[in-house]
Amino acid sequence: MKMNGDTTHRERTDPPSIANPRVSKHGDAGSDTSRHDILWNGRVTVLTPVFGLAGVTAIYLRALQCVEMEYPWLYEVREQTEKSNPFAALLARLSLCTPDTAAAVQTSLLEQFDCQLALLVGETLARRLLAMIRARVEGTDMASTPCPDEIREQLTLSALRAEADARLARGERDRARRASEHDDLTGIANRSRMLDRLKSAIALADRTGTPTAVLFIDLDRFKQINDDQGHRTGDAMLREVAIRLQEAVRKTDTVCRYGGDEFVVILTPMERRSEAAPAAARMLLAIGKVGATGPGMPALSASIGIGLYPEDGADPDALLSRADRSMYRHKRGQRDRVPAANEDSPCVQPEVASRAQSNVPLVYGALASLTLRE
Repeated sequence: MKMNGDTTHRERTDPPSIANPRVSKHGDAGSDTSRHDILWNGRVTVLTPVFGLAGVTAIYLRALQCVEMEYPWLYEVREQTEKSNPFAALLARLSLCTPDTAAAVQTSLLEQFDCQLALLVGETLARRLLAMIRARVEGTDMASTPCPDEIREQLTLSALRAEADARLARGERDRARRASEHDDLTGIANRSRMLDRLKSAIALADRTGTPTAVLFIDLDRFKQINDDQGHRTGDAMLREVAIRLQEAVRKTDTVCRYGGDEFVVILTPMERRSEAAPAAARMLLAIGKVGATGPGMPALSASIGIGLYPEDGADPDALLSRADRSMYRHKRGQRDRVPAANEDSPCVQPEVASRAQSNVPLVYGALASLTLRE
């Protein structure tokens, strides 16, 4: 591109936001410095009457942001950019660079500036504006200036496109965040989300002086059901278990699929420690309502272990470990029993009569004999 290096022309066209050609501490930057300064002057001079200096600065800041990946230190330039003199911070930083680096940065910024201009007003109008800039820089006859109505129309369309793109981006972000926090099969919280909620529950318990309970649930004989009935039936049962558990707890509680056929429930807030065992009983009843297909298939049952904060652990890992150990002790014994806690032993298994054929008698029998820690 042919450039005009006449200083009289530059002094006449440079607005207050453009500094005079700098001299690098490494030596005179020469023609590259003058060339880039003239190109910036042309853009500011032509575009300021169209978009205002604030609009030109906004395009320039977006160009800085795009080039930051290649030159991370431009982040500081962007942070220091002032609306009244947008190029001062850039010129000051480039004065510390070698001429080759300064020229490369300027070239990348000019390319991104033109790209952002095209995104803003469309390629057709951007080509006309860039033709005006070239004519200004080269001292040739200027192309006709786009009429204000045409510019306003393109800006409106650009704003509408940007808003539509933003809605799509927000939707994708929300879907990605939900996928990172929820179990794909059941739609309830996954292990990562559960750990975050458990940390919050512990913090709440510390502030209020109230207990928090973690219930570790493992479905009994689920592998056999999955093998006999197929994974499709097994997946359907897991989804139904998730629904039943959510119906059995409060809205403030958290139901999570920990993995495989294991679920974790966080009870928070709690007024009394004794609330944990009845909640576990309700969950056993809910799981017992999950129907299995196929002749002779028994109703689904589960084993539950309870960990209470702060007695059974001071952090999420300790609470989960305690609840997990409690659950396996109950699984090795009689299933469908509700773990209880008293002052002497935090995981005392209640005395329950011989196993019945359904969960309901077991649950009510367990509740009737519980000695609960207060």
